[in-house]
Amino acid sequence: MAISLTQEDYWSLLSQTDPSEPEPDVFDTTWKYPETLGYGSVRQILLQDGLELAIADYQLSESFSLHCPEREHPLEYSFFLSGGFKYESQIIGSGQYVLFGSGVAPKETSEWFASERVLEVNVHIDPALFSTFWNQSLATLQPELQYLLQPDSPFYYSRSGTTTIAMQAVLHQILQCPFDGIIKRIYLESKVWELIALLIDQERLQDQKLAVMSMLKRDDVDRIHHAKEILLQRFDNPPSLLELAH
Repeated sequence: MAISLTQEDYWSLLSQTDPSEPEPDVFDTTWKYPETLGYGSVRQILLQDGLELAIADYQLSESFSLHCPEREHPLEYSFFLSGGFKYESQIIGSGQYVLFGSGVAPKETSEWFASERVLEVNVHIDPALFSTFWNQSLATLQPELQYLLQPDSPFYYSRSGTTTIAMQAVLHQILQCPFDGIIKRIYLESKVWELIALLIDQERLQDQKLAVMSMLKRDDVDRIHHAKEILLQRFDNPPSLLELAH
């Protein structure tokens, strides 16, 4: 039977562990993963006030469910290079990301699996820090970005997606950071902002695709899906454009 934990219980277990190997940089701390849940580590890197990077690398002994209350939530994103979790009836796994806007997070339960090692890159961003890019208050942020910062919204924005090649490259650079000290801090912060830029661009592209699809007739959508099936079936010998059009 899977373990059931409240969010408070989970963070209490994490906080009771000692740093596994003290880092030379005071802003970078690696903690042992609680032995009652599994083995591995969670690395926390404070890049500046309001900006935190975490790298989790652990294997669960058994699956568990995590129960979270309704709560205020910062801007957050997570990339899973392996492993994953389930929430709101969808599974976020290896090669995928989940993006959360700021605002109110609803009462929810997530499930974490012991079947695969978890390697996750997670970032928390204070909404006020994010808005400083435009020298504006949250209330006057550009309309195309307000979905990410909704302090008065009933619930926060969330969307999952597939990690792109560009995102994979940045994640690899974060995990293989060659620097120490202040240079490491600057380097990692630049990569964290690069990822949010790529995520926002990906959201824009997804919205454009949805807008185009919404303008198509049902028959057109069916033809597009049929064309996709033909291309997949004939991947080694693809049809010409004229043949595909027919």
